[in-house]
Amino acid sequence: MTTKITIEFDVVPTDSNLPLALTVVLDGESVWQNNAVTETCKVSFTVDDAEGKHVLRWHVSGKLPSYTKIDADGNIVSDSLLKIENFIIDDIDISNLIYVVATYTHDCNGTAEMKTYKMYEELGCNGVAELKFTTPLYLWLLESM
Repeated sequence: MTTKITIEFDVVPTDSNLPLALTVVLDGESVWQNNAVTETCKVSFTVDDAEGKHVLRWHVSGKLPSYTKIDADGNIVSDSLLKIENFIIDDIDISNLIYVVATYTHDCNGTAEMKTYKMYEELGCNGVAELKFTTPLYLWLLESM
């Protein structure tokens, strides 16, 4: 019998008036989608803890250039972003760990070349953030810390 582990996190928009779309994909299958995130959403799904490789992706879309307000000095004064908070796998909060091992590929909404960055708490560009992990989960946690 295969054990299931639960993956859960919150998706928090910074500006409900300028919503972004988010699709969460696990191993090529969509597990959650919202075309206009206007309030905090709790996302939860399960994965088998049997030995295997997994890829979790966050596909961000819908960001328009007008969603980022910049002052005369080039400083961002407001922006529409999605934050990934309270990232928990199997009752273990690994929020800080995913910001070390996850990546975020985007082109700064068309203002730069496509590039892969470290994923931090905020997703503010149309692109794909990716977390690769293996199961059994506890072995991956030990290897990643």
